[in-house]
Amino acid sequence: MDTSAIFDFLAELSRCEYSPHSGDCIEDFIYNGIPYNEGVEAYNLKLNSMLISCKNALTEIMLNSNNQSIIDAILTEVEKIENQFYDIPDSKHLSSIEQEYNCNKNESLYRQIKEVRFLNEMVELQKDYVSQTKGYIYSLQGKQHTQVPVRPERETIYPKEDSDNIIKGVEGLAKALGCGKTKANAIIKSKILVEHKIQFYSGGLRFKKDMLDALLQENPDVFKDIRCPHKVSK
Repeated sequence: MDTSAIFDFLAELSRCEYSPHSGDCIEDFIYNGIPYNEGVEAYNLKLNSMLISCKNALTEIMLNSNNQSIIDAILTEVEKIENQFYDIPDSKHLSSIEQEYNCNKNESLYRQIKEVRFLNEMVELQKDYVSQTKGYIYSLQGKQHTQVPVRPERETIYPKEDSDNIIKGVEGLAKALGCGKTKANAIIKSKILVEHKIQFYSGGLRFKKDMLDALLQENPDVFKDIRCPHKVSK
């Protein structure tokens, strides 16, 4: 009976490895092997793939052995992770940096805000998958599990005065480009917006409007291969 997929996944969910960035390049900052510029989307894809493998292994245990003791032991490990402390700056620390930034408009503080928000988003994603895993084990046991959302919508990492510069979600991107949501999704999946540092994650998919407009002005045919009509916002 191979349980490696289960315990590899649980090890990833409990992992919290990073070091503060040095210098001016926030893009060099890495959490659990995921660079800042790849964002939460990349980690979500990794965790989702690991969750599928974990679920398959759990189902195999139930179907082939119906060994409740093994399932109970795995659930115990999941609950330990659910209650563990992730060693990252907390919301009070973030609020303190934001208040200082609002007073001084210091670029170094701005990078710290982005760094801490990135850490919080990554940890919240891990907690989300912990909850999903616990819910799946409960379903195998015939129990009900109320999954509480652990990733509340967050304010953008940009200062409030720049909030008009943010495009929110697939629907917002489609509207900005003058195309349908299917085409907007295709553009997102192409990673073009990630490569140009237009796309990021902060409580959901977000896009930098000014940088998107600049890209379209510089290269109006950038989405030509995706066959998506677009327009530059006035």
